[in-house]
Amino acid sequence: MKRSVLLLSTFLAIGLSGCKREAPAAKAPSTAERPAAKKNPSTAGAIARIVFVDKEKCCACTRDRTDKSWKALTDVVGYPPVPDVERIHMDSQADRAEPYKKQRPIMVPPAIYFFDRQGKLVEVLQGEVKAKQIRKVLGAG
Repeated sequence: MKRSVLLLSTFLAIGLSGCKREAPAAKAPSTAERPAAKKNPSTAGAIARIVFVDKEKCCACTRDRTDKSWKALTDVVGYPPVPDVERIHMDSQADRAEPYKKQRPIMVPPAIYFFDRQGKLVEVLQGEVKAKQIRKVLGAG
């Protein structure tokens, strides 16, 4: 067990070592700039709240992964989102991100935490997340 954790940590460190350059944080579109999306009634199931945890300052590859995951999430939940979505930057809002990271550590940002109506953690998706994965957690795909 200890050996596999050590190997996993080593591989992650090696894989992320090439990501040193920081890209500017993408500005979230204002309400007026966002396209009107239909609410997806199929998302009104067991998941009551979603928390998207990313990094405000990160390398270009992490920014690309985050942007793709955020787009996949917003494509599925619509705008305004159903269920409710909260976005937290774990580097600039560490105090807000910490309770989520304690529940399930983030190995590869971004991380999307899904909670039921009782506030219980149901699932966490990390890295570049596809719409199909989100629909599966929401029970809509």
